[in-house]
Amino acid sequence: MDGWHPPLGYDVENRRLVPNEREAKIIRHIFQRFVELGSSTMLVKELRLDGVTSKSWVTQDGKVREGRSIDKSLIYKVLNNRTYLGELRHKEQWYQAEHPPIIGRDLWDKVQVILASNGRVRGNTTRATVPYLLKGIVFGNDGRALSPWFTTKKNGRRY
Repeated sequence: MDGWHPPLGYDVENRRLVPNEREAKIIRHIFQRFVELGSSTMLVKELRLDGVTSKSWVTQDGKVREGRSIDKSLIYKVLNNRTYLGELRHKEQWYQAEHPPIIGRDLWDKVQVILASNGRVRGNTTRATVPYLLKGIVFGNDGRALSPWFTTKKNGRRY
């Protein structure tokens, strides 16, 4: 496992994956909240507010790599990673592995059903509650959401 670091939720001991209970709790939370919310955008917002980051790790030469702020790509990597079911990939096939799963098959299946539905449809439902098209999507460098603003011209047109 040289040059490779384990996914969030696991550590490596004696060349085997073992659950890191603090991180495993985060993984279970991500799966559960995604089922409840049905929205990766809202989930990312929640996780950022909670200060959740990606995995921190130490390189072979001792350099510490701090975890990065959670983003949607990380959420999708987590939600599609069968390692959390206790499986490992060899080439393009997934096989039952020796490491314990972090989430159960039932929760995995619920997440996969949501992911299989069209992302645009899910995004539209999230945005439908808000009259501003980009609300909840556009963020500044500091990770805070940009606020909508408009002005109305004399002719009544809103910009």
